[in-house]
Amino acid sequence: MAAFASISRRAFLGFTVATAAAPSAFAGLPLLDQLIARNTAARGGAKRLNALHSVEAVVRITEPGFSVIGRYLATAAGQVRIDVYAGEMRVFSEGVDAAGVWEWPGTGAAPRAGSTRGKQALLHGIEYNLIGFERMTKRGHRLVIAPPTPGLTLPAIQLSFSDGFESRLFIDPDSWQIVRRRDHRAYHVDRDSTEKHI
Repeated sequence: MAAFASISRRAFLGFTVATAAAPSAFAGLPLLDQLIARNTAARGGAKRLNALHSVEAVVRITEPGFSVIGRYLATAAGQVRIDVYAGEMRVFSEGVDAAGVWEWPGTGAAPRAGSTRGKQALLHGIEYNLIGFERMTKRGHRLVIAPPTPGLTLPAIQLSFSDGFESRLFIDPDSWQIVRRRDHRAYHVDRDSTEKHI
């Protein structure tokens, strides 16, 4: 999911990014509120963000020794699907739908059930890709200013999900967009549960 968070996205509703509001508009707000307000404005404003109900992204995922294409679909209602292709061949799929979490490992006729932790990771992607900061607390998550990160000078928001998972989101003060994310997690929990800093 990390690959999708760092790649530009095309929303189904024709979402366009607006320029950030003038800095003086937020000068009197506490730092956290300033970052949230400026990021919201840079993403088109709360009204536009709240109107988004689905998102699609097609990305190239490059790792040592291989490169694949990933197609990501998600809805604000809690449905997610990821399909991974090697050339023209679909080699892996996973998702969350009305029946629950599932994965298709590239062999066999039917998908198999995924894990609870796998489902959590997929649902986190919805929050990253479709939900603005201004709605996070209403959805049970917590936002605070992150403590300084060695080697990075960008301001950051610490996002604590309602299920306990934490993520640090770094904001570029020129664009007010999220440009970097740091997590401590497994790349794919159902394949290898080894957690590392990502």
